[in-house]
Amino acid sequence: MRSRLSKGTLNQMGTKANIDDTLIKAKQYIQEYFKVTSDKVVDPKRLVEHLNEIRKLLIITASEKRELLVDCFQTEGFLQDIVKYLNHSSSEHHDILEQITWIYLLIFSMISEQKLLGIIEEYDLITHLFGLLSIDHVEIFSNVVWCFANIMSNEPQMKRLLVEIKVFEKIEERSQEIEAAGRVLNPSFYQSFVIYLDSYLTTVPFETTQVEIENYLLRCLNFYVNCSTELLKCFETDLLGCIRHLTHFIDEYLLKEIIQKNLFGEFINQLFSSFIDVKYPYKNHILGILSNLTSDIIRDITMVFEADSIQKMLNNCLRNEETLYETAILLGNILLDLKVLDSFFQNKNEEIFRLLFYILERKVTRYDEFIDQIEEIVRTIQIFLIRGESECFVLFCLENCGKECT
Repeated sequence: MRSRLSKGTLNQMGTKANIDDTLIKAKQYIQEYFKVTSDKVVDPKRLVEHLNEIRKLLIITASEKRELLVDCFQTEGFLQDIVKYLNHSSSEHHDILEQITWIYLLIFSMISEQKLLGIIEEYDLITHLFGLLSIDHVEIFSNVVWCFANIMSNEPQMKRLLVEIKVFEKIEERSQEIEAAGRVLNPSFYQSFVIYLDSYLTTVPFETTQVEIENYLLRCLNFYVNCSTELLKCFETDLLGCIRHLTHFIDEYLLKEIIQKNLFGEFINQLFSSFIDVKYPYKNHILGILSNLTSDIIRDITMVFEADSIQKMLNNCLRNEETLYETAILLGNILLDLKVLDSFFQNKNEEIFRLLFYILERKVTRYDEFIDQIEEIVRTIQIFLIRGESECFVLFCLENCGKECT
């Protein structure tokens, strides 16, 4: 299960509050909130201040205690009361709505799936939040997208509903309108957009048209290449996972067309520039993307092999248990190209094949446990032998890899 988003880094707020003190504070803040809202004329500024205090209390509460805090909000009637503001989208309520939607996205990131589903159903939050996607306020829009991303990525019973009411299409439409108007969407939007898109694709892969997938892929590639390093760090794993799914679902002829336009070139170069230093699961996503780019009809992606780091990458990943499976798939794909196969020997990269046989020798004694890895390694070795144009390939295996490889 994907861990949910929580706006801002929840653990950067210093010392976590003691839960007993937190609950006392929560009740105090809620009482003050109701005092303000009970006035004949509600002072928006004071209301925002109290909502802000409640939001900050959510942030500083220890993760294992947050659900108790949300229970308190329900018991005291706070969650039920703030729903009324979700129907007010006029400009005088924007500051209030920004705080309330922020509170919701924090709550959605903190509670169990069962409690999340209960809160959503009890207060009809899907309907209310969907209405707010049309609001003319970038921060509120971003907060609402974040709420939907949390729901979409973790709540199976709600995924189909979000697809049916076309939440993603609405997010796409509004974000394009905002960008076309020359307004800047904040970093949190792009992070939540990518996570929503990834969850959406895995929910309805066969209901998404190829044109839509192409557009999403180009948009994600643009995100990756043009995002600042600081922003990219916030959601690089999710963005690479999304690109991996898109390159898997897209029609291969369409993908080949995109590749021939060199739209992957800068993206690939950027991946390789820091590949050795990145951690799992980044590497598996990168290997998966490269495997998708080198599968079946897509044999002529020379840019993948022109990168200086390709040999170092393969050696590095074959030695890593967490990346072995994806690396074996990628290696098998690229060896289908005879030019690439020849280059391995011309560049004296026989150690890669020696390493494959060594790994296979260790794995076969635990076949049931490593069946997927073994099958891919054997496939790669078969391709290596079948594609060989002379006996020197077989002789190389026999001479360099020991008796086990026979």
